[in-house]
Amino acid sequence: MATGRGNIIVRIAAVLLAVMLSLVPSSTLRQPPERVSSGDAMPFSSFSKTLRKIADRFPEDRSDRSLSFPFDHGIHPDVPMEIWEFTGQMNTPDGHRYGFLLSFTRFGLQPEQPERPSAWATRDVYRGLFAFLDASNGHYRASERFARAALGMSGYDPVSGLVWLDDWKLRVPLGETTFFALQADADGTQLNLRLEARKPAVVPAGQSFPAAAGGRLRAYLLSRMAISGTVRLGEHRHKVTGEAWLSRSWGKLAPPGGQLVLNRYQLQLDDGRELLLFQLRRKDGSAPPVSSGLLIESDGRAVPISGNDVRLEPATYWSNPSGVPYPVGWIVRLPKLEAELRLSPLVEDQEIVRSVRAWSGAVSVSGTGPRGKALSGRGFVELAGY
Repeated sequence: MATGRGNIIVRIAAVLLAVMLSLVPSSTLRQPPERVSSGDAMPFSSFSKTLRKIADRFPEDRSDRSLSFPFDHGIHPDVPMEIWEFTGQMNTPDGHRYGFLLSFTRFGLQPEQPERPSAWATRDVYRGLFAFLDASNGHYRASERFARAALGMSGYDPVSGLVWLDDWKLRVPLGETTFFALQADADGTQLNLRLEARKPAVVPAGQSFPAAAGGRLRAYLLSRMAISGTVRLGEHRHKVTGEAWLSRSWGKLAPPGGQLVLNRYQLQLDDGRELLLFQLRRKDGSAPPVSSGLLIESDGRAVPISGNDVRLEPATYWSNPSGVPYPVGWIVRLPKLEAELRLSPLVEDQEIVRSVRAWSGAVSVSGTGPRGKALSGRGFVELAGY
């Protein structure tokens, strides 16, 4: 179950800043949703106790129901946290190449609506993260926002399926609607996209699992989504097409202790298959890395990949201004699939420094499969804990 677990662990650290924001007096928050500027990222371990205390306020979900769509695209108000994370790459008709990450996180502070009669009162805080890469000129930028679900600053409309945080919006498909819609605007870059799934949702084996906080985590993936829409850079608007990936999870989970490094790889091959891989290791190297993943076949079937079936080796490094080295290029060997892949960053500097520090970037994929058949594709890599 490392696949679902890995995705949620990375995102918890960033969401915890929203918790701290929501716990300060309301009078200090009489302002638009906060745009968090770059600076010192907050250590993941510092907030573990806070997360556990808040998670303990929520009842444990012992339901064994199967996931249901479109219902599970929307929010689950009885759990303390849920995430919609979209990543993708796009091209313009004249050959420009872009990458993006857009995520929305709802963090529940308590299971009931607050009793105090205040317009500022809320039980939820939303966090948004928008990162954009213009590979043509090597420009990478990231923006982050937090807002409590009060006074219209953020929230969810169950009728329209709209999740919003200020003017950042996600519309999930409900009823007869079959596509997701994304909208974000920051630092002179505006994203307006329509995403339609080309494969059914993939649910990690077991669908849910006991979490450290005594609860359960549920998740699904839409590993290949067709992109259409526009990107505006300054005064110039460009039509784009491409492919995206949705990682969706919700539940109750407290983070493990220790200094951990988590690498996540989401790869879309041009032959119609996808790979989701994780590598979890201790920062001090006191234990060997643990790897796992999924192969999603072109027909949508998901095949687990165990640690013995994948080898992940750093190929190239990039160091940030503070001297922290990130392994941004990788060699992925999959002996049972007779495949070897090389992951190369479109731009080396794709580090996000916001509430949590991580290298989160677009990569190209090249390599060989059985009998030397050429493989190619694109993907997203996240390196957290460095």
